[in-house]
Parts: sequence; structure tokens; C-alpha cells
Amino acid sequence: MIAVVDRPARARTRAGRLAPLDVWLLKRESSLPDRSERSSATAVFLDVGFGERPVTTLETWEALRAVSEPWKVIGIELDPSRALRAQDESGSDQVSFVRGGFREVASCEPKARVIRVMNVLRSYPPDQIESIHRMLAGGLVNRGLLIEGTSDTCGHVLAAWLIRREGNEPRKRGLLFHTDFTRGFCPWLLRDFLPRDIRRGVQQGTPIHGLLSDWHAAWSVVRAQGEKSPRELFVRSLASLAMHRADVDPCTDLDPGFALWKLTGSEPLDGRP
Repeated sequence: MIAVVDRPARARTRAGRLAPLDVWLLKRESSLPDRSERSSATAVFLDVGFGERPVTTLETWEALRAVSEPWKVIGIELDPSRALRAQDESGSDQVSFVRGGFREVASCEPKARVIRVMNVLRSYPPDQIESIHRMLAGGLVNRGLLIEGTSDTCGHVLAAWLIRREGNEPRKRGLLFHTDFTRGFCPWLLRDFLPRDIRRGVQQGTPIHGLLSDWHAAWSVVRAQGEKSPRELFVRSLASLAMHRADVDPCTDLDPGFALWKLTGSEPLDGRP
């Protein structure tokens, strides 16, 4: 395993930046581990690298309060001063902030039901990402979920791996996309926000290149029919893509802007074909 050295996360944090992931958790992850699979009656959510202020962490806490099951939310930061300032803003004994990095996540007790690591791994060498995923997954309960990816500064576009711990193995089960159409929409727009391990590897012959190419072809057909609305281009091209690819979920149960590339879990964690 490649040695990994924690790097401080960027300080930029904006309200609403990760709200689509909160929606996803509440709508699509109700089948996460039941109490019998956890070491604690309270489900734990770990937010790794929350930044200068704990805005998105606290937003997630507010979202999770809407469900009946008790949750404890923990924000983790390498910078101890950020953790101390964030603790002053928590306002609840069910939200806490601590100093730590990947190793602290891997050894956390009780194990987490969800670990979120957004906009943290962008500065890491791609060949370290698989090791980091495996380390982070060590902090999950069985069937727990690791969400790792990238968004733009305001959260207008994001892409994130959905990695499930299955036994002692982390397995990629999907790549989630979301856009609010502020930037317009074309499938290749998503390439700039792919997770670190595949962003530079979008080359002909790779699975992610095939997905985006197929989506672009469907988008081009809809656009040639005279459609100009980014929202309609997204919805109609995604529906067409899903008709021809069983691994594409158009997420029709959610507001437009979500799409899921479903994976079998047999794909290597490094994203190579």
C-alpha cells in the first residue's frame, strides 16, 4: 500500500454546496445498515475536511434531524483551530468537531454509517486515491457508505463515488452526478468535476469515456431537435441514455439534475478498465 500523508483541506466553504448529497442520503439511502449491523444504536455520520467553517456539516445535521432515527454528526479537520472554532458553532451535543485525518477516521469508534469526503482529495496524487479509499472505508460499519468526490465552489455541479464497505472490502457501487443547471448543461461539463482518481483518465477506451460519449450522443440528438433548455436537455438525453444502457439510473424519483452510473462493485478502486 502506498504511504499517504494527510494534507490540509482548502478553507473554502459555502452554504448549500453539498445539499444535493443530503437529498440523496434522505431519499436513496434508507436501506443503509440496520441497528443489528452497527456497534451503536446511534448512526454516525463523519464529515472529513469540512473547511474553514462547518457550514455544510451543520446543514447535513439539520437534514438528518428530519428522520426519526438518531444520528450523531462528527466533523473532522486536520487544522485544530478550525475544529475548535467549529465546536463553538455546533449548538447540539449530537454534533461535534475534532482534529484528525484519514488514520483517525479509519480507527474511529463507533464505526460510521456514512463518511463524506468532498473536495478533499483533489490535491492528492491519483496513485494514492485507492489507498485512501481503503483507509477511509475502515471507519465504516459493514454496508456503510463512503461518499468521495468534487463539486464546484458554489455546488452547481458535483460528482461523487458511492463506495460501499462489504465485509472488509470497499467496492465502488456508483458514480453520482448532480447539476442545478446554473452552468448550462452538456455531458462533458461533468468531466471537470470527476473524482480525482479518474479525472485525468478520461481517455478513449475507458468506461467513463464511454459513458460520457454515449450521453453526449444522446444530448446531441435532443439538441438537434431544437431543445435549448439545459434542464430539458439533461432530462431528455438522460432518459434516452438509460433506455440503451442498463447501468444508468435517471433518478426520476428525484428533482431533475441527478444521475447515477451504477457499478457492479467488481471494478478496481483506481478507476482503470
